[in-house]
Amino acid sequence: MASINYTEEGYLEPGLHSITANEFIDAFCKNGNRAGYEHAVTNIFDFAKGNGATRLIIGGSFITQAEDPNDLDCMIVFADERHIPTFVDCAQMENLEYDILYSSEQMRNTVDTYIKLMSTDIQGFPDKGNTANGL
Repeated sequence: MASINYTEEGYLEPGLHSITANEFIDAFCKNGNRAGYEHAVTNIFDFAKGNGATRLIIGGSFITQAEDPNDLDCMIVFADERHIPTFVDCAQMENLEYDILYSSEQMRNTVDTYIKLMSTDIQGFPDKGNTANGL
């Protein structure tokens, strides 16, 4: 199991944290109110893997120590642009509201911009952590 460390404010320590899908589910979907999210999160991971994604980047309140996160923000990265779905996901699955963006390894600036966005809090302060899953 990957070691996940938080700041005093309850955010992941700054940087990218690379963990497996199972480690993510164990860390973020097993405790208290979060247990209800496990099925929806598993579906997102299964969709990414089943469609040839190379990695999944997750940020926002879901990866904090918040007892009741309000959403899951993620980017699914594909090896090639042609594998990117033609739709954008912003919906609710079970009790979880989620925003899913798509990118490719060739679109480095988009991926880097998303990571920077997810590493910034609502007041514009940087250095919040993100999780990345290599599929």
